[in-house]
Amino acid sequence: MVVETDDLFRRNISQHLRLQKYRVFETADEGEAKRIVRRNKVDVVLLGLKGFKQNGLRLLKAIRMARPSTEVILMTPSECLALSIEGMKLGAFDDVLVPFDMRTLLDRIHAACLQRRDSKRERKSALKRRMDKVAAVLSSSVGDLNTDLEILDGQGAGPPEGKKKA
Repeated sequence: MVVETDDLFRRNISQHLRLQKYRVFETADEGEAKRIVRRNKVDVVLLGLKGFKQNGLRLLKAIRMARPSTEVILMTPSECLALSIEGMKLGAFDDVLVPFDMRTLLDRIHAACLQRRDSKRERKSALKRRMDKVAAVLSSSVGDLNTDLEILDGQGAGPPEGKKKA
């Protein structure tokens, strides 16, 4: 998604992305950007800071709250560097200084997509590990709360050897 107040700049970026076979949403409106993110799976947001100023940081926060796995790349003119630094602290994936060449932007978008995919894979793996631990506790014949808690915390290897079922 491209969120930029400069219509010509936004349309130009969107057209380049479409030529690269990206599905693109675009808007110049903060409220519309929030609606798009809530209603659609958006992998990467390109957020222009020049027109939004401090509202851009609020929009970044709203995007991160609505879709934590969506990566945000800030498009930053030199006069907005302080906002960009704050945006990075708030969880933006990266920033590109305006003006930029399209190849640089495409490289950053590709890196953001890879980061998003890897993060999603890590979250699924962590969830599976937690579910395996819960299953181990539920199926354990130990009946000992401390041992069950150790298994859940990842410290225990399972029920003690030789423990008889009650």
